[in-house]
Amino acid sequence: MKNMIIGLSILAMSCGLIQPATAANVNQLLEGTVLLPARTLGLATGIVVGSPIAVLRKSTENINAITNKITPDNHNVIPKVIAAGLVGIPFGIAAGAPEGVYLGSKNALVNCINKPFSVDSYSLGELN
Repeated sequence: MKNMIIGLSILAMSCGLIQPATAANVNQLLEGTVLLPARTLGLATGIVVGSPIAVLRKSTENINAITNKITPDNHNVIPKVIAAGLVGIPFGIAAGAPEGVYLGSKNALVNCINKPFSVDSYSLGELN
């Protein structure tokens, strides 16, 4: 009698844990399975293509910011602009390269699920 009660209670608990497979669940599972290679390829191409684009964009942004800090209102004086460029270019690239790699990889990873081959995945949209 004790074994029968234990067996029935185990059967009742296991039946409560099993959820019925609905058509919506099966469709979601199949959609995720079919889109996995596309998402993986979108992530890989987003990192390979989007990271250099983000590096270039962040380096250019940092070069302009540093140059404008050195010569805020003297853009017509050529020697000052050249001197500011000699300082701004190396520091802008040094600051923009790691930041661009981080942002390019992050954009590829964030956008690979919902929109794998989008403009944002390749860091052509807004960098954030």
